[in-house]
Amino acid sequence: MTDKCKILSLKETAEYLKGVENAVILTHSSPDGDTLGSGFALKRIIEILGGKAEVVCGDNVAEKFSYLGKTANLEDLDFCGKTIIAVDVADIKLMSGIPMDIRESADLCIDHHQTNKQYAKNLYLDSEASACCEIMHDLCKQLGITPDKDLASAIFTGIVTDTGCFQFTNTTSKTHIAAAELMSCGANSEFIIKLFFETKSPARLYLEKKVLENLELYFDGKCALTTLDFNTIHSENSDESELDGVAGMPRTVEGVLVGVTLKGKEEGKFKISVRTHAPADASAICTRLGGGGHVRAAGCQVTGDAETAKKAILESVAKELNI
Repeated sequence: MTDKCKILSLKETAEYLKGVENAVILTHSSPDGDTLGSGFALKRIIEILGGKAEVVCGDNVAEKFSYLGKTANLEDLDFCGKTIIAVDVADIKLMSGIPMDIRESADLCIDHHQTNKQYAKNLYLDSEASACCEIMHDLCKQLGITPDKDLASAIFTGIVTDTGCFQFTNTTSKTHIAAAELMSCGANSEFIIKLFFETKSPARLYLEKKVLENLELYFDGKCALTTLDFNTIHSENSDESELDGVAGMPRTVEGVLVGVTLKGKEEGKFKISVRTHAPADASAICTRLGGGGHVRAAGCQVTGDAETAKKAILESVAKELNI
């Protein structure tokens, strides 16, 4: 914990938001449905409370998220006098593309990652929430806000994507109740589920093919690892926006406890995504390499070529599996 970070309760966070007049909401790089859903949900909440807000991301945002709204252009934003709020961001390092002085100026962070680095001046953290968007639902209740269709759809997006359409172990009875209430408010659940779980572009199918072609088994089949280098990710009209959910594929192999996906970045770096089944802890595996996340889903980054990254993550996996 840093000296500057104040831990807030849900009620205190709601009261804080009532005083926000003009906010810039920061989302993490390689944006997914939860960080963007949380960002646009919070934007709408602040607007309902009488304030103004913009959502920003340092990375390209996939076209499939366009129904949530448009992120603001960083170059066009004046951050002076604005309240800076980060959503679904556990570590300041995860906001690449956003100027460091802006990241370091975060007034509030709302998050559900147990490994949150407490970098903001204020933090509301609920590590039991299935998604940061589940916290947005809690905030609506605390504030007495009944979500309209757009707000309900934004919150539903984060919940359904971060739970793998309610398949992952982070799904709770509270998660299902929240989803049901959002559907009652008009969340476009059929459209959202079809978009993220029943629709694949040719580029996505190409990447899934490469995931399977490059799959390797280690430790008597307890670990499945696959590698997608930078050129593969950015070929066949593909890019990183097509990778959402790919990290879960290695874990689906029978007998596998730890699924690992290495994704090539520019400048000789690999982003590593880890997905686990009990009793393996994905967060513990990634924390050893400077990353973090949840028990069943976590990530980290390693500098070097594919073999260097592979060696580093396999050593951490071995420790987790007591091999």
